[in-house]
Amino acid sequence: MGRSVISRFGLATWVAAALVFPAVVAAQPPDGQPTFRSGVDVIEIDVNVVDRGGMPITDLDPSDFGVRIDGEDRRVVQAQYVSLRPEAQPAAAAEPQSRDRLYTSNAEQQRGRLIVIAVDEENILTGEGRHLMRAAGEFVDALSPSDQVALLSVPQPGIYIDFTTDHERVSRETARMAGLGERSRRSLNIGLSEAFRIAVYGDRDLEEDVIGRVCGESPACAFQVRNESMQIVQEVKFHATNARRGIEGILRALGDIEGPKHVVWVSGGLVIDQNAVLLREIEDLAAASRTTLFVMMVDEPLTDMSEALPAPTPRQDRYMRERGLSAAAAVARGELFRVTANPRRIFERLEAQIAGYYLLGVEVGPEDRNEDRRRIRVSVARDGAQVRARREVRFVEEPEEEQSVDQRLLAMLRSPVATTELPLRVATYSYPDPEDGLVRVSVAADVGSDLNYASDVTLGFALRDPDGRVVSTGRRRVTATPAERPGGVGYEYTLPMTVPRGRYSLRVAAIDGFGRRGSVDHLLLAGQASDAPLAFGPLQVADQRPSPDNLLAVVEPEVTSGRVIASMEVYAESSWAFDRTSVHVDVAGDETGPARAYATAALLGTNDTPWRSAAADLAVGHLPPGQYVARVRVLRDSDEVARMHRPFRITAVPRQVP
Repeated sequence: MGRSVISRFGLATWVAAALVFPAVVAAQPPDGQPTFRSGVDVIEIDVNVVDRGGMPITDLDPSDFGVRIDGEDRRVVQAQYVSLRPEAQPAAAAEPQSRDRLYTSNAEQQRGRLIVIAVDEENILTGEGRHLMRAAGEFVDALSPSDQVALLSVPQPGIYIDFTTDHERVSRETARMAGLGERSRRSLNIGLSEAFRIAVYGDRDLEEDVIGRVCGESPACAFQVRNESMQIVQEVKFHATNARRGIEGILRALGDIEGPKHVVWVSGGLVIDQNAVLLREIEDLAAASRTTLFVMMVDEPLTDMSEALPAPTPRQDRYMRERGLSAAAAVARGELFRVTANPRRIFERLEAQIAGYYLLGVEVGPEDRNEDRRRIRVSVARDGAQVRARREVRFVEEPEEEQSVDQRLLAMLRSPVATTELPLRVATYSYPDPEDGLVRVSVAADVGSDLNYASDVTLGFALRDPDGRVVSTGRRRVTATPAERPGGVGYEYTLPMTVPRGRYSLRVAAIDGFGRRGSVDHLLLAGQASDAPLAFGPLQVADQRPSPDNLLAVVEPEVTSGRVIASMEVYAESSWAFDRTSVHVDVAGDETGPARAYATAALLGTNDTPWRSAAADLAVGHLPPGQYVARVRVLRDSDEVARMHRPFRITAVPRQVP
């Protein structure tokens, strides 16, 4: 949400200050969480299966899989391929339509994939990552509009973008991340692998060979060889620790989000030497967060023309840098990609691999409940098939965690995906204030018509600017207002805020008195400018009954009386601006359809006030029940200076119960 909102990573100061990955979406249905629950005889395990070319295999059934837990065969009772690719949408749906800008529903918001691109810039030589990052930008551009991407440099501070569907912004920023690392400039030509063998393993034979090669007749050189070897080791370990803790921090934060996630780690190497236990934390965090780690290795050139002497052990050094990355990808069920001359193909292969996974239902043995974790091995009986699965499965009781209303509300506001347990729709009404230049916004929310109870609701909101920064947050407990719905009675709520003029992304979250939760994202256009010396309040629509003054900020007005009131305010710096201004209102089946009712609104006000009220009363009794749109056109002489609309619904008059 913003850099100062939440600290969830454990990597010293940069993580605590910069990364804001969201919290749990507790109301989302679990997407095959691989955890044993008491009383259940089947455990769910998610795996990926690819062919020799690294492309996913999607036509397997339970009989194709073999599972062994601690060496014992277990029966696979279910094997379902779960597609993660969002459903294809028409090109016109990529941008919110005008009606969607007026109200949005969490029932309609599609969940896409969650992808993190983490760039280990200090382990990539300056400029060496430019081709890969250009291809990464093209990969982001080609994602589905509902896929959400986060981008950050490791370590921070540096470029940081939280989860967003603004793919153009992420793509643009990736071009700035070509690497910041530098070659070690030392007086002696000692290779990385040589430094470890001398300083860590005490290889005296190699040390004598290096002394003979680099020292000549200098008697003091032997000490210098040991000293520089130690410096090389310490420097490499420092960078490796930064990178490793950075990835651990990302995985730890992603653990608060339901469902599968993908991290793309771009790096020039990770030296862990023989100490593979250093990757145990990555393995555990990746399993707990259901995250797959893909590694893109930007290799150093084997020869550097700027060096007076070529590196003595380039291939051994590259192997050390690659081995750590390969091991990290393996323990996190991913793959290491070595960057070639055409990195675009690498990202094509990556996109195919994050398209889905298999969810296996595996029979649980009676002794499994006695162990916290067990080793697991998954195989596939098909020639050339490669299985990527966790190396361990955990059997744990999930503790009941009682969270406060504020904690659950904040979790939904931080989450990159909408929560759908509680049906929720949101509309906004913006009222410009000519005196201070701010915009007063009334946020209208309603709970779906499937409810048959009235409940006070705790509402929270988070408002972000186009760069993803949180500019305003709020929380309020509000009392429900009953509203007629086609399927029964719904409940409406309002929440006020004041913001500068601009374009915002609004996340609204709600928890009712029964603990049901919902959240929705809404595009807020606050006080958009017009081409005339006029400003306009929102178009408000209401049933004429019980009175023409019954104009409320609601998500979707209901009309039952056969007459609809459309009203708006017009602002100007002086009364002359209202001269030759007229406001025309009609009702149509949609935003572009023919008018079904028409009226000209009167501009009411006095010369000593910089505003006018325009209201029109339209007869719609001849129209059948259904959804309609009230449309307004503002003209100065014959020139159109503003156009707006508001959807509403005509419903039959409720029958009286005798």
